[in-house]
Amino acid sequence: WSSGDFVFLVSTFGSCKFEKLLKLGGVGGNLVSMSEIITFSNAFVKAIKEDDADEVTRVINNGQNVNAFNQDDGMTAMHKACKMGATKVVTALIGLKADLNLEMAESLETCLHLAALTYRDDTEGKMEVEDMISELVKAGALAFPARSGKLPDVGDDAVTAVEKCITEAERKGRPQLAERLKVRKERGQEAFQKAFTKHINNASACAVVVCDSASTEGYQYGSRS
Repeated sequence: WSSGDFVFLVSTFGSCKFEKLLKLGGVGGNLVSMSEIITFSNAFVKAIKEDDADEVTRVINNGQNVNAFNQDDGMTAMHKACKMGATKVVTALIGLKADLNLEMAESLETCLHLAALTYRDDTEGKMEVEDMISELVKAGALAFPARSGKLPDVGDDAVTAVEKCITEAERKGRPQLAERLKVRKERGQEAFQKAFTKHINNASACAVVVCDSASTEGYQYGSRS
């Protein structure tokens, strides 16, 4: 599918989760396969929020994919830990070989975007939050633009050490940006097809109309009932 395609899907039976599948499947550019989307348990989310590194480690060691995306919000455990400022969990997930450059399904933000936001919002100047950003960058977190075009932003009043970390992440990410944009497009197309096929196979009845926005010709109709 090209970026000029509009896809309209109307389900005539039951609820339609097609739009959600598209977002979580990566049509916007997420580097994730549908098989890596699960529903995080309430206990697991609670452990992240409470910065319980031992419990998070236990769950991962018992078989949960460290890079799995949560069905409800399109975040990995690392995204959540960075957003919540769960610094001990961040350290544990790095040790468990979490991918630090996966992108959230809709915003395309990485964990470094969320860690930077946590740093900006930290009015107490917690040293562990500064250390979290340093640890992420040292472990391989890179700075890529999100869907908004924005890079991770620690604010104008960030301490020099944190600014240097973000600058380093940007420098290391720059040579990989073109390839990442290419992969975003390829994975998006692949995920779209998977989500589309899954919906068609599961729907009792639906109608699909696909029209190329760059042309007024070539309307195609498909149905299954």
